[in-house]
Formats: sequence, C-alpha cells, structure tokens
Amino acid sequence: LSVIVQKVSGLRVLDYLTPRLFEPLGIEGATWEQCPRGYDTGGFGLMVKTEDIAKFGQFLLQRGMWAGRQLLPAAWVDEATSKHVENGTADGSSDWGMGYGYQFWRCIPGCYRGDGAFGQYCIVLPAQDAVFAITAGIGDMQAVLKLLWDIVLPEMRDTLPADSAASEALRTRLEGLKFDPMVQKAASPLESQVSGKVYSMEKNKAHIKSLQFRFIGDECETVIASTSRKSGTLSTNKSAGGKETLRYGRGKWIEGVDMTGQGFTNVAASFTWENDNTLILTTRHVNAPFKVDYRVTFADATIEAQMKINVSFGPTEMPVMKGTAK
Repeated sequence: LSVIVQKVSGLRVLDYLTPRLFEPLGIEGATWEQCPRGYDTGGFGLMVKTEDIAKFGQFLLQRGMWAGRQLLPAAWVDEATSKHVENGTADGSSDWGMGYGYQFWRCIPGCYRGDGAFGQYCIVLPAQDAVFAITAGIGDMQAVLKLLWDIVLPEMRDTLPADSAASEALRTRLEGLKFDPMVQKAASPLESQVSGKVYSMEKNKAHIKSLQFRFIGDECETVIASTSRKSGTLSTNKSAGGKETLRYGRGKWIEGVDMTGQGFTNVAASFTWENDNTLILTTRHVNAPFKVDYRVTFADATIEAQMKINVSFGPTEMPVMKGTAK
C-alpha cells in the first residue's frame, strides 16, 4: 500500500501525510523507516510521540473531523474501522480474533484499535467517547488489553465526580516517571588495566570482529568493528575505518544514535559494574520499545560478552561471545 501511494502521488507516504494529516493535527517530528528502495515500510516503522497517537485516536473518534475541518469523510472512517475480514474464532478470548478492517483491529468490547509490536496502541472506544494511547515494551500484548477491559472499562461512566487530589497525584506521578541508570558497583580496579585494549572476537552470530573499551572519567566508550552493519551490537556512532562507537555514562545516561538495527534509533546509554570483573552496559531506545543489556566478563586476557534484550521477534538472549586481547 505504501508503494502504491508513492507511485501514484510521487511522494513518500510520510511526505504525503504531512500537510494532509500531521500538520492539521499538530504532529511534529514524525519519522518513518524506509526499505532499501526508498519506500516507507508502511506496515511498521512510523515513530511519533504517545501524545500524537492520542491525537490520531481523537481524530478517528471524531470521525475524521479536526478543529472544525472534515479531513476525512465520516462514512469512510466508519467503513475503515468496521470488520471486513475474519481473523480468528471471535470467541472473546483474544483481541486478535475479533475481525479486521482497513488496517484496524476490532476489539472484544466492540471498539477498535491500531497496534504496533510490543505494546504500541491507539484504542478508540466510541461508546465511551474515549481514546487510549499506549507505548510500551512488553511481549504479552493481550495482557495489557485485558487490564483495560477488566479494570478500566467497567469504571468508565458518563460522569465522574471531580477529585482534585487524585488528579494532582496522577499528574505528579506522570511527570516524575523516568528510568534511572542502574548502579550496582560504581567502579572496578580493572578499568585502568583493560582500558584501550582491543579484544579479537571468535566467530559469532553478531558478526563482531573486535571490541575495545575506553574508560575516561565517568564514561565508558566502546569501539566495535564488525563484518555486518546490522550486527545488533554495542554500537552506534559511525566513525572512520568502519568502526562504530557509543559512550556510556557512569550513573548517568549519555545520548547517542544506534546505527546497527533497521534504521537510526536514538538511545540513552549507561554502565555499571556487577562486580570487579563484570561490566554491564545498558542502552534504552528512546523512540522504540527496546532495552539492550550487555554483560561483559573479564578474565586475564580474555572476555566473554552476552547480549540480552527485553522484547524481540526472535530470541531475547544471544549466545555468549568470546574474545582474546591482542
């Protein structure tokens, strides 16, 4: 569908939608991953803020109306969000079996949604005149919806009494949400011994040829050389010689750009020591649901490194990689 739009209009889908949808709704900074041939991926890869997902849901709830302008025909919104395709038994056990519309999923309570991998939701409930916008990093997406249907939905009534204390408590909690850097052991005497050494890695599935760690003050800079750009590794800012680097903060996050996955992803990175011999490197993807941890154990002139990721379409734990100092 994305390719069809681009071939007919001469514009990539992101550029086609910007003046017609994103700008009227006040959605800024949207990005869309592209395939190697220059087409927006269409079925995935659109990145916007949670508030923007909510705007899109409200736009659908208002049947294509926004700020007094009918951007889409109301009848088309009704048709697009209706069931057109069977996709399961529709026995009420799964929200992925209640029917499918024009890129919209039907839900157990009779509402509809758009969703993305690992817990990205735009849920529209016309009967309740409400929208849920959720971004998450979770494998069991049905569990999130079940919480909404079992706990939140029964409490949604036409009129709720004002509760200023609860509203203020919620506002305070939301404004204070954050991920603190993990701190187990602040430092290790190994830092001065291993800093700058280059470790030649044995053959591994991540295609890593060598690893280097440089400890400078409260930062750990990793330098990685690989035989594949999509190595899914420690990575991140391309430098000369085909190597990539990323700076990790001690007790703080340092922002960077991950260039090893299916595109360019903003990350925040920090490090800590589990013990004197084991280094933990953490990256959180700011505009994606992923958290990646590397556990690197130093022993004499060798290292062992293993990657774990919170959610994935495949394994969440990579085999241990081994290396020797050059």
